[in-house]
Amino acid sequence: MLYSLAPLGTTELDAVQKLEKRLGKRVLALKSVDIEFDELSEDEIDAIQKLEIELGLVIVAVR
Repeated sequence: MLYSLAPLGTTELDAVQKLEKRLGKRVLALKSVDIEFDELSEDEIDAIQKLEIELGLVIVAVR
């Protein structure tokens, strides 16, 4: 299972911002994404890892 940033409406965003203010910390609102990971060859893994390093991101192969 993966998580992505949750799309927030005005009410949800306000609630999250109030919580941040009360805690004095930044928080993220995430939602689960139901996906299947794809299988990769060693060459594909190497290519993904090189791009992750180049971009400073995490890249995930999914079906």
